[in-house]
Amino acid sequence: MSLLRLLRRATSAATPRLAALYPAASVRTFAFSSAEEAAAERRRRKRRLRIEPPLHALRRDPSNRPPPPPPGAPRLPESTSSLVGPRLSLHNRVQSLLRSGDLDSASAVARSAVTSRVRPTVFTCNAVVASFYRHKRYDDAVSLFNFFFNQSNVIPNVVSYNFLIVTYCDSGRVDSALDVYRHILDNAPFSPSHVTYRHLTKGLVEADRITEAVDLMREMLSRGHGADSLVYNNLIKGYIDLDNYERAYELFDELKERCLVYDGVVNATFMESYFAKGRTRRRWTRLKPLMKDIGCYNNIIGKLVEHGRVEDAVGIFDSMSGKSVYSDLKTYGYLVDGYFNEGRVDDVIKVVEDLTAEPPEPPEKNDILGFYSRANEKPKPDVGFYNKVLDGLVKAGRLEAAEGVWAKMVEKGMKPNAGTIEVLVRGVCEKGWLDRARDFLLEMAKNGVVTGAEFQQFVLEEFEKEGRGHEAKELFACS
Repeated sequence: MSLLRLLRRATSAATPRLAALYPAASVRTFAFSSAEEAAAERRRRKRRLRIEPPLHALRRDPSNRPPPPPPGAPRLPESTSSLVGPRLSLHNRVQSLLRSGDLDSASAVARSAVTSRVRPTVFTCNAVVASFYRHKRYDDAVSLFNFFFNQSNVIPNVVSYNFLIVTYCDSGRVDSALDVYRHILDNAPFSPSHVTYRHLTKGLVEADRITEAVDLMREMLSRGHGADSLVYNNLIKGYIDLDNYERAYELFDELKERCLVYDGVVNATFMESYFAKGRTRRRWTRLKPLMKDIGCYNNIIGKLVEHGRVEDAVGIFDSMSGKSVYSDLKTYGYLVDGYFNEGRVDDVIKVVEDLTAEPPEPPEKNDILGFYSRANEKPKPDVGFYNKVLDGLVKAGRLEAAEGVWAKMVEKGMKPNAGTIEVLVRGVCEKGWLDRARDFLLEMAKNGVVTGAEFQQFVLEEFEKEGRGHEAKELFACS
């Protein structure tokens, strides 16, 4: 007989006598028939504890609550998590009015919401102020800032202050912008951003206060901000306008030492000045060493194309592959613009063929990684790129070439948009090719493309000249 059974019998026999002698005592007996059963129960309890936390963990301990903010502490602006539910619906409604150009209605909706149950978020208020600024209604933008953030107790964030600062700078009130900057330093629970310093340095330079702009840039660096290429560019441009190239180059060299990410904007500024003042090409070797990424190259190529230096732009484009810098659609877009400006339509077609060519077969040997690296060098054209090419080809009178590009677009599975259809249909209608225009309109209906009323009126008039107005009406009815 096992030891476990002997113990169980002894306990069972002793239990009545113990209960009689000690009625108040509780005698514990073995609850499991085997050690395996006990171990299984222990495992079950552990699993339950892992799934269900103990009750004391569910009770909130008042001592663990964060202390209340001290009296007079600045309140923090809202986060994006507040932009939900009815407040998000209000934001979308205001944005819709702003996009339609009805700024006054958008302002009225946001202002009335301040005293309602669904108050606007700081993001809604910023959108309204920004729209009035972009439409150069500076006084209204300042008034709205004061209404939302000073009178209505909406807490501004750094974006709110930046819009107020740029509004003051663009309206010639730089001292007021500097007062806002000092207010941020003294009262806001956050620091100024790089955008703050960009607006202020630009405003000071334009107000012929470049020394103060340099001091502000130094203050930016002393406060722990990294070197910002746009802030430096504002100062460099100011010294170039003063014909002080020596000081401009000093700041440029300082930027090269400090800046971790550079987008080529200063190169473009120097080049702009060279073209404007007829400087020699010798100065342009000086700018090349800082050209490192695609953003920098795009800035340079764009400026060269803008000033009619297409061959120089192509030369820089050709040098990119040797420096492991891969071009993007923006790069090719600049080349296309340059070729069209010089009437080099065949070169545009070559660019399109180069971008849409089928990739070669992968090698059988050990160059697989190199092959795929080279295959990914070229970007895939999007609808916007195709529309740029089609528009240029139609304006150049090369409709056959435009139809070839259209065929490549369809072959690649790219769906047209309203701009694609309008460019092509206008081109073939002006040639009197109404049957081809009808084909494009059928493609429009097939893809559910919706065009504007002005374009539809143009097509109807062209078709009615040939007594085929009913065809155009049917096609537009199907779209």
